[in-house]
Amino acid sequence: MKKFTLSILLIFLLQLTVDAQRFKGGLVAGVNLSELVGEGIGHYLGLNAGVRGTVVFNEHWQLGTELLFSQKGEYLLPDYYPPLEIYKRVSLNYIEVPLQAEYSFRMHDEAAVLWTLSAGLAYVRLINHVVEVEGLGDITDDIVFSNRNTVLILGGLTGYINQHVGLNLRAALSTDSEILNWTLAARVIYMF
Repeated sequence: MKKFTLSILLIFLLQLTVDAQRFKGGLVAGVNLSELVGEGIGHYLGLNAGVRGTVVFNEHWQLGTELLFSQKGEYLLPDYYPPLEIYKRVSLNYIEVPLQAEYSFRMHDEAAVLWTLSAGLAYVRLINHVVEVEGLGDITDDIVFSNRNTVLILGGLTGYINQHVGLNLRAALSTDSEILNWTLAARVIYMF
C-alpha cells in the first residue's frame, strides 16, 4: 500500500512540474482594516497572512485560493456582549479560505503593471477570541459565540509591479448579518 501511495504521489508531482506554468503558489501578508460594531472601518487593525495558490486557465483568467490567518473585527456577532464602554483589547482570530475568479489585464501593451480584478467567496471560522476591559481585566468567557462560521463576499484589485510582487486591496462583506460593514485588507503578494 505504501508503494502504491508513493507511486501516485510521484506521478502527481511529475504532473505538477510538467504543468508548472498552469499552477502557481505564493505568500500573502498585510493588514486588515475593520470595525467592531459602530466603531468605524479603521478602528480595528489586524494581521492578514498565509499562503496562496492559483490555477491559470489562459492569459487573462485564473482561479485563486488562499489559506489565511486573519485578525479582523466582527464577521460574526456574538450572542452576548456585556454592556461595557471601554475595551482595552479585543482579539478576534479567524481562519479564512477564499476562492475567487481573477481577471488579469494591462492598461496598454507596454504597461509595466499587470492588474488583476478578483471576485469570489470565502469560508471563515472564528478560532479564538480575547476581550479585556479597563478595570475588569479578561472577560473572554463572558463573550459567547454560538456560531463561529460564516461566508464572505469578496472583491479585490492587485497591481503586480513585477512577475513576483503584487500590491493587493481587498474588500469583504459578511453574509451573516445586515448590521456588519465591509472590511478592507491591504496586502503584499509574493508569487513563486
